[in-house]
Amino acid sequence: MTKLVTAASLIAASLLALLAAIFVNTADRYFPLGSDATVLISLEDSPAPRTQVLQELTEWSARTEVSLFLQAPADEDPNARTFYTIGPDSSDGVTGQKPFLPWQHTEFLSASELGDHNLAASYVPVGANMAERQSFTDVVESLGGQAWWTAFDWRHMLLQSLVESGAALALLTSGVLLVTSVLMWVLSRARRHDLQFLAGESTTEILKEDASVLVRWVVVPIALLSVISIFAVFVVSGLQYASRFMVPLLIGQMLLIFLALLTWAFAVALSWPTRQAIARRELPGAGFGLPSEALRLLSVAITALALPFLVAGLIGTQHAADQAQEWSHLDGWVSIRSLSAAEELEEPTREAAIDLSSKEQLAFSKALNVYSGPNEPGAGEPTLSLIVTDQAFLELMGIGPVGGPDWIPARETELSAEAAEIMRDSLPLWLADSAGLDAPDVHFVRWQGSKPLAAIDGATGELEFYRDPVVLVVENAGEALTGNLLLSSISTGNVIFGNTDAVRQAFDRHGAGDVILSVDRAADAGMLRAQLLNQTMWLRWLSLGLVLAALALSTAVGAEVWAGRLSRRIFVLRTTGYSWAWIARRRLLWECVSAAFISVFGVLFLVQLGLSPWWVLLLPMLYLPLSMQLHVRALRRRFTSLISRGP
Repeated sequence: MTKLVTAASLIAASLLALLAAIFVNTADRYFPLGSDATVLISLEDSPAPRTQVLQELTEWSARTEVSLFLQAPADEDPNARTFYTIGPDSSDGVTGQKPFLPWQHTEFLSASELGDHNLAASYVPVGANMAERQSFTDVVESLGGQAWWTAFDWRHMLLQSLVESGAALALLTSGVLLVTSVLMWVLSRARRHDLQFLAGESTTEILKEDASVLVRWVVVPIALLSVISIFAVFVVSGLQYASRFMVPLLIGQMLLIFLALLTWAFAVALSWPTRQAIARRELPGAGFGLPSEALRLLSVAITALALPFLVAGLIGTQHAADQAQEWSHLDGWVSIRSLSAAEELEEPTREAAIDLSSKEQLAFSKALNVYSGPNEPGAGEPTLSLIVTDQAFLELMGIGPVGGPDWIPARETELSAEAAEIMRDSLPLWLADSAGLDAPDVHFVRWQGSKPLAAIDGATGELEFYRDPVVLVVENAGEALTGNLLLSSISTGNVIFGNTDAVRQAFDRHGAGDVILSVDRAADAGMLRAQLLNQTMWLRWLSLGLVLAALALSTAVGAEVWAGRLSRRIFVLRTTGYSWAWIARRRLLWECVSAAFISVFGVLFLVQLGLSPWWVLLLPMLYLPLSMQLHVRALRRRFTSLISRGP
């Protein structure tokens, strides 16, 4: 049993070390290169061309002597951190070049190698003071953009680490796991305490022996693990990261040791032998019934609440992985940051689009959500997802042509009245051919493929995935779509281009060159977000495993205490031929009722939070078979013990 306590202690301590490492890694991701602040700039409403933006930022860096770096997503190696030096090359003076994770490395490139990387990105000004930050903001605002500063705050970073990784639930669960295992260990020593008490040993001697065992099997392993962890971080990542790692780790480990000692003191007080109890042949540890039941119910409640959060986190992380994979199809394609749409530029823009489409250098995708009734965008589920796209974008995403087995014809009669009305009103604004849906190069279809259809959201510019959407597919976006739709969709990233030089030449040739402020890589922001989120998937699986382990252990403790309290009754019923299931029927009924009640409460609670609660319904299916197995095992163990030494 001491090995179980040690294992639980090491699990909890390892998780704390892991959380400290996640804290350091999160800080390193959001505040790389040893910086204490980062700045995100937006150029959405800026009329300044790309060259002017880059020149102003370079001059600011030279004037303030602050090292300024633009962080970009990794192109080919996901373990590479790429930074572009804006202004004088001062990367040699940066102290935090080495990433925290040993398998990652940092690359510094000059601003001349930026290519099509988006300048509306996250920047790392290393060592900028408050006055220099304000002057940077003034520069960005003078260009018509916006700048948002984020300063390093350890409390915010710790919270960010817990939320991103899902470690908060795992941390709580590991605490329950440790408390439960210490209770189980004290319960296993309760009969030994009785014998020591009858043998005349003093209370001090008994407590000293217990405390020495606890120190040897709990405190020492936790301390050794802490020392090894700090030394490993120092060797692998250096002193800078080791010092940041050490503070949260040591605080957490001291709290963990205090929790173990407090639980031991509480459990010993509950199970301490008395002459009267021994004379009445009371079961040692009979007072554990209420605490063990409370722990079991707490574990069930944690599991009920954890399942939806963890599953949602895993689904979200998988969604990010899917997004990263889909964004990779657009690698090398670019989008345009443009001026506000002007009517006189519509026709030149359409002519440039026709030119680029004929050279297979243009693709179009725009997803629109149609709401009906009282729902507003963002306040409910859309009644229809309508995607306007061209064949070039579908080919980029690896989707077969319209007419294949995954496509079926759609009809306006399938749509709701509101959706049909919106479509009828919008078609003249979307399609250049007055024939509308009857035009030969327009297909009104529904996607029925096994995987969701990826499309660029018309509001956010993000890749989203849609099941069973209605799709308006055009053969050639430049010829089939209106100049109004193309021009308005350029700035939102719904029109992408295959070649920077071809884009500039085509727009200049058709008199629409003034539209272009900058040409930026289309997949940069999406790839960077997806890469950062994917790093936390493995920890969410660990959290789920710990939650289930704590549930199993707390249920096992409750079963052992229950079987011990009813040992004589169990002996009589079993020897008269009753099955284990019949003996445990009332207990299992209580377990079933409590799990069902907690599940219903969890569903109601999560509905109030606006989260999908249906994963909670997995709890009874997971818990009841587990509980039955553990209770039958406890009955067998208790019966065997009684047979071997008498009730």
